Amino acid sequence: MKSYCREHVTVGIVGGGIAGLSLARMLEMSGISYCLWEAYSEFAPSLGASLGLTPSGLRILDQIGVFENVNQMTVPHQRWEHRDRDGNLHAEFTALRRSPELYVYPFARMPY
Repeated sequence: MKSYCREHVTVGIVGGGIAGLSLARMLEMSGISYCLWEAYSEFAPSLGASLGLTPSGLRILDQIGVFENVNQMTVPHQRWEHRDRDGNLHAEFTALRRSPELYVYPFARMPY
């Protein structure tokens, strides 16, 4: 079987959202070079939105060493709403409270 692996690889990341930045951090930790492309030259202006963070997402942020910094900017959050750009409510739910011991990390949000 032939191998087409290269000794040096640069990974392209399109988008500097939470997934793109998390991937960039993981690649840095692994010593893999990357190039990140982002449409905005600065953080997007406040549009009345916030970033919802679930326990599973916060676990990943802890594994890549940024949980403590992120957690300082979050607020606990138990009720979630999904709205469109016109403010119409499409879905809502309350974070599970029956078994909080299952979640090491909180449900939280980070306001913009």
